[in-house]
Amino acid sequence: PEYAEYDTNTAIQYTFEALDVFKQLTSSDEHARAEIVKQHYLLADLFKRQGQFEKALHHFSEFHHTDKEVRN
Repeated sequence: PEYAEYDTNTAIQYTFEALDVFKQLTSSDEHARAEIVKQHYLLADLFKRQGQFEKALHHFSEFHHTDKEVRN
């Protein structure tokens, strides 16, 4: 994703808000599960850009795990 000109702190805040919304919808919406995958990927990238590698790794792991669940 290309958002280098944006404030990463604000992007992280909005991405967490989106993640919370999609998590509330997962029981009834397959699209929401796919969006959770995207939100974790975005968080991993944003945290990596900030140099917060432990958080980036956590969200990349969540991305990978959730993506695997969605594809099965």
